Amino acid sequence: MTTPPPPLPGDSATRPGRWGRLSTNRAAGLILLATAISGGAGYAFILLAGTILGAEAYTPVGVFFSVLYFGVTALAGVQQEFARSAHPTTGGVVRPQRANPRTFALGSAGVVLLVIAATSPLWSSRVFPDTGWSFVAPLACGEAAYVVLAVVSGLLYGVARWRLIFALIVTDGLLRLALGAVVLVLHPSTALLAWSMAAPFAIVPMAFAGRIIRSLRRAVELDSTTRELAWNVTRTLTAGAATGLLVSGLPAVVSATSTHVDAAYVGSIMLVLSLARAPIVVLVMAFQSYLVTTLRHAGDVLRRVWIILSTLAAGSLSLAALAWVIGVDLLGRVFGNEFHMGRTMLAVIVLSGGVTAGLCVSGAATLSRGHHGRYVSGWLVTAVATLALLAVPMAIDTRLTLALLVAPGLGLAVHLAALRTTKADR
Repeated sequence: MTTPPPPLPGDSATRPGRWGRLSTNRAAGLILLATAISGGAGYAFILLAGTILGAEAYTPVGVFFSVLYFGVTALAGVQQEFARSAHPTTGGVVRPQRANPRTFALGSAGVVLLVIAATSPLWSSRVFPDTGWSFVAPLACGEAAYVVLAVVSGLLYGVARWRLIFALIVTDGLLRLALGAVVLVLHPSTALLAWSMAAPFAIVPMAFAGRIIRSLRRAVELDSTTRELAWNVTRTLTAGAATGLLVSGLPAVVSATSTHVDAAYVGSIMLVLSLARAPIVVLVMAFQSYLVTTLRHAGDVLRRVWIILSTLAAGSLSLAALAWVIGVDLLGRVFGNEFHMGRTMLAVIVLSGGVTAGLCVSGAATLSRGHHGRYVSGWLVTAVATLALLAVPMAIDTRLTLALLVAPGLGLAVHLAALRTTKADR
């Protein structure tokens, strides 16, 4: 079994001889609390937007939210690879042959900005038919800023700066809610709402720049050269794009494949996909980098993964049963009769959150062991199956059920098979 990293100076959670148990428990609690606060803020924003705008007016905002976080989820692959690759330095000396995180972050952010801006004429009118160019600028700037935030966060995970990670997560969520609430209440412009969603990715790292620099200066190094890091990040980005398709981007995909379905029902599906799966999916996704950094030093990873999957199965089944009983009535009471959905479809959407969350767990475990190729394969299998099933000419409820439950199950099987092997596929 790999020896855990040494205690980090100045971190009370990493006392000598007690690094593993105490640090792990404390870190898990902090991340859980941060995710609850940030996730609650996201819930509040969606509830406020849906209530004020209504089903039809919410659709373009929901699409932008979906596309923005599709990109964020894809780029989260950068964070996961940096979390896997980053380690505390030995004696404060960084080996010069290793990759430079700052150069990588700024260069990648510039590439993302240019790619989105340059390709926007090809897709902006289709993805944002009602808003077009007014959504392209906040999308490009938000995604570019997130690249820098992802690199910083990954480094902080790698050297276990849990308190600062907590502060970044919480501030991002609360700031987005505050900006969005001001826009919705004072002037509900879709363009301003888009900027309110994107701006925190740039504001948060700048607000904590001093603490970040002090935490990382001469304290972290990567176990990869620039070439190795670029190749690994390319693969984690590919897997991240598939993740984004299955989570944040799914409402937009459903909208694009349901042009002949009643607009109000599509809006209802988009809202429920964003809300009903979040309690499980968002929580587990927030723990992916944590799982990567902790499982890379653990033995018997497959057993640990099965324990987590069993817990997720029990929780998602319970939530799905609760949704089947009270979900439809609750949807009508909160948002009005304009938002409507059958109880079986609602329960399926909730249950699918557990399956997708399980795929996030198996993916993080697979990546932690250096199985980059099979990590990507599991997500790609799921993404292709999801798109294929959503494109089948069947009733929307039928194809959505198959896409939500069957597709992630296939990817989960790929990851679990990879965890049975021990040789990393770098």
